[in-house]
This record gives sequence, C-alpha cells and structure tokens, in this order.
Amino acid sequence: MDSSTNSDIEAELDELSVRVLELMNQFIVCKVNIENYVRSGCIDLAKARYINGNRSISALQLPTEDALGVQAKFKVSPEEVEGKPNFQRYQSAENLNLDDKGLSSSFKSIDLNSPDDKSKRFSNDPLKWFGFLVPQSLRQSKSTFEKCLEIVVENVNVQLELQHSIQRYKELRNSLE
Repeated sequence: MDSSTNSDIEAELDELSVRVLELMNQFIVCKVNIENYVRSGCIDLAKARYINGNRSISALQLPTEDALGVQAKFKVSPEEVEGKPNFQRYQSAENLNLDDKGLSSSFKSIDLNSPDDKSKRFSNDPLKWFGFLVPQSLRQSKSTFEKCLEIVVENVNVQLELQHSIQRYKELRNSLE
C-alpha cells in the first residue's frame, strides 16, 4: 500500500475511535435514563396501588394472550441506513392506527351476550383495565413507561451503531497489517 492510502485509513480510524467514544457515552446516558424512568414508573405504580389498594391494581386485571381486541399501541420496525451496508436502525416507536380492518373484524365477531366473550374484551387504553377513575400516579406511571420505551429504542440504535463502528474499525486495522 502507498502512504496516501495508509494516511486515509489512519484518518478514518481516528474518526471511528472518536465516534466509538461518543457512542459509548450515549449508551451509558441512555442506560442511566432507562434506569431513572423505570424507577420513577415503578414508584408511581406503587403509589397507585397504595391509594387504591393492592387488589384494585394488580396483574389479575391484565389481559391474557387470548383476549380479543388487544393490540400493541406502538410498533418498532427496522430501516436500512444509506451509506452503511448491512446496517439497520430501528425507527422510533410510532403510534399504530387502532381502527384498522383486523381489529374491527375481531370486534364484530364478539357476541356480547356470551360470558366467554365478555371476559375476553379489553379496552385499547390500558388505564381503563383498572377502572374509570384511576389515580393520577397511575397515569404518570403509564406516560413514564411510554417515555422509557422510546429511550429503549434509542439505546438499541446506539448499541447497533456502536457494534457497526467497532466492526468497521477492526476491518480497517486488519487492512493496515
């Protein structure tokens, strides 16, 4: 190899080294934020249980796997990144349209007089699973966990980019040898 090619590779190695350090810092910040949001959400959830009693907010009110009408509120999907082959970045959590045809057809098949279908029906708003007058701390807990979900997606993206940068760094180092 000639010296101009080596200097280009070394310059790219320097840039990758700095980028890896920046990504490591972002990764640590994301982890700390996740920890803080989870702690805050759990404390708010505990407050709600204390206010309403442990029987009014419990896992027994959560829908089972075969519950009708329950769909994910957020969707996370991968997208290709231009200029980086074999690298996917996950899109931030986006709200799904809950009025799509699949959901409305499952509601049409519910027999409201059947006791089996009554037990399988759940509202799309998780707060309504615990009653109509829920404590403010339960609402805060829901929004805190939603924010946490967005940070988790960001953390995964940082981690994927960090792995990609480290792999590229190794490839460049091997090309110098």
